[in-house]
Amino acid sequence: MERERPSKLQDVLGEASVTLSLRSVGDRVKLFIGEHGEKGELVLKAALERAQELDLEGRPKLGDFDFKGVKRKLLEWGVRYNPSQLLRKLEREYAVIETSYRSTTQHWWIFYDRDEVERVIGSERLHEASDFEFKLVLAQYNVLRPARLLSELRSLSTKKALTPRDVERLRLLLFNEIEEAVKLARKMEAFPEQFKREREVLAKIIELAYSVSKKIL
Repeated sequence: MERERPSKLQDVLGEASVTLSLRSVGDRVKLFIGEHGEKGELVLKAALERAQELDLEGRPKLGDFDFKGVKRKLLEWGVRYNPSQLLRKLEREYAVIETSYRSTTQHWWIFYDRDEVERVIGSERLHEASDFEFKLVLAQYNVLRPARLLSELRSLSTKKALTPRDVERLRLLLFNEIEEAVKLARKMEAFPEQFKREREVLAKIIELAYSVSKKIL
């Protein structure tokens, strides 16, 4: 769901065009990619992948992603481009992200609607893929909503003991979403390079679920 920050969002959209103010986050992401091409798409992908890395680390953070992490991710891909200008546009002109923390050495942002950004970037990726099985696996991964699963399992893992309600919730997860995650990870073995990051996320989900289940013993 899109996060509600009416005052800040209204200010940002007030500086943009009337047409832009009527668009959803997904529409604004598409417009951004359409106007800034491959560079724009790479910056968004780097921001998403950095956010997913931070999810896996599970450490306290100041937002969804940070500037240094995005820049490092681009360098890993061989892209020597300073993303600061496009990140500024994403915030001030397209209202896709919002600054959550800033100092002399750090700059962090949050997505207004991360699920929607992931959906659009996933759709762009589908256009590049010709294999129907690949498209099906990617669609199933998106529907699984792994970030939500990680968050819920981390919450359970911080508890010293599980309540009966926690145990029932874990049981439902294990025999539904997490069982599907295992099946999905096996399917991804057919596409080792394309799904390297997604398999790492699924492996973390399964590892966390196992760790939480030991609290029942």
